[in-house]
Amino acid sequence: MPTDTVFYHLTRLAHMSTACIGCGQCSNACPNDIPVMELFRTVAHQTQKAFDYEAGRNPDEKPPLSEFREDEFQEVVGLN
Repeated sequence: MPTDTVFYHLTRLAHMSTACIGCGQCSNACPNDIPVMELFRTVAHQTQKAFDYEAGRNPDEKPPLSEFREDEFQEVVGLN
């Protein structure tokens, strides 16, 4: 698979991990009958848990990674 194709799909997966509300329309639209919603939902669960975020919970709440939050993941960056 070409690099740009892989990059596209990884970027889409990252986007869907904070946008998926589990409606299932992606699976319905898939021409290869791939259970896309299940893939998105699995990744979304972990991503949304890590960021304490739920897609669709509050329309005024910005999704993770759409803005810089200085206090996010302090244990990862090593800042106290």
